[in-house]
Amino acid sequence: MASRLQRYKQELDAHILVSLSQKFDKISLSSNDRFAKLDQDLQSSIKNLIHILDSMKKDIKESIDKNTSRKDKELENDTDNLFLASLRFPTMDLRFEEVSEAHQNTFQWVYQNERNGRKWDSLSDWLTSDGQIYWMNGKAGSGKSTLMRYIYGHSETLRLLQNWSDGEAIMVAKYFFWNSGSKEQRSQAGLFRSLLFEALNQRRDLIRYIFPNQWAQNRSLGSRLPNEKILWSLPVLKTALMRLTQMATDNLRMCFFVDGLDECEGTQESGDHRAMGDFLKIISAFPFVKACLSSRPWHLFEVIFGRDAGLRLQDLTRHDMRVYVTNKLTDNGRMKALEELDPVSVTQFVDKLLDKAEGVFLWVTLVLKSVINGIERYETISGLEARIGCLPSDLEDLYSHIFSRIDRSDMQRAAQIIQIFQVTESSFTRVATVIHLGLELEATYDQAVSRACE
Repeated sequence: MASRLQRYKQELDAHILVSLSQKFDKISLSSNDRFAKLDQDLQSSIKNLIHILDSMKKDIKESIDKNTSRKDKELENDTDNLFLASLRFPTMDLRFEEVSEAHQNTFQWVYQNERNGRKWDSLSDWLTSDGQIYWMNGKAGSGKSTLMRYIYGHSETLRLLQNWSDGEAIMVAKYFFWNSGSKEQRSQAGLFRSLLFEALNQRRDLIRYIFPNQWAQNRSLGSRLPNEKILWSLPVLKTALMRLTQMATDNLRMCFFVDGLDECEGTQESGDHRAMGDFLKIISAFPFVKACLSSRPWHLFEVIFGRDAGLRLQDLTRHDMRVYVTNKLTDNGRMKALEELDPVSVTQFVDKLLDKAEGVFLWVTLVLKSVINGIERYETISGLEARIGCLPSDLEDLYSHIFSRIDRSDMQRAAQIIQIFQVTESSFTRVATVIHLGLELEATYDQAVSRACE
């Protein structure tokens, strides 16, 4: 309220100054015939007064211009804020924040281009060159999101990008799809809103050029800017991102990181994924623009990105998985004892575990829990091998196996827990803790959902 009253006071002061200025303009006594009939002293006094009024008029004009300029800047800033607030949505960064950080001493190889005889297109070379697309593909659960988070947040990536830009400005933006999240987290609209928000938040001066008509219309509203956010259509967002990438120059380069293209809503048959892939391909073809993408190795993505630089993740993570498994197992005192008694058998067991994982990091993470449970039950190495031997190697089949082993009496409660987590994630309200789950499981379904959305 105080700032609004101050603004009204400034406007009133400006009107008073304008009124005075207009009155001064009417003073032209020196051209009046009656002025010549006055004595010289009076004429001199009047001329001095006119000179003083002219000087005051100049000061008034400068004050009005300064006040108007300040008001214009405030209005433009308010308009920019409206657009940024409308582009942002609550779950924008949720998936990125929930992706597991890379285990210690894993994924460091990604800045090289050869490992254990396997070669791939150098990410480092791509980051420092004018390459358009870098496509990382891999099976579900192979660690694509963890790798993308590692690359996006690593200081080496920024250093290499700065080499590419030769010290000039770089606009970097990210997006992580999540097909189990909110509508925005799994939609093309969410992707484009996020990239535009992160990019334009770095260069607010570009907003009026990216949304020229909408920005001018909202600015013309002045102090009557709407409280409601702007509703964005997919065509408007695509046009805006196209305009933004066309503005890339040698002095303003752009690099986008997009994870999980396959998790965008829609089916392969609907053409949505193909349209999104084609659009990303188009904007990355503009000079000084590049995009690092990840997805499952779907045929349609192979058609679009197959000739671009990239890597196949499950072919390169065996060493990382060995580091992860070894660290987890050696943390267990019982496994340490087994290793001291028969180190060869333990090494062979780890090899069998990695062979069955087929490069899928999530499979290893899930199965290790069962292995450690067996170790705590004093199972022998052969017993542990039998334990993993009965588990399916396919990730979806493994989930089905896990659910099939839930006791029939616990099935209803397990279904309730899954539903509560789904509602919590999709509404982006609060994380379901053990205490929350305990309360919700004793409630009716409607009560639990209601409390999750509070």
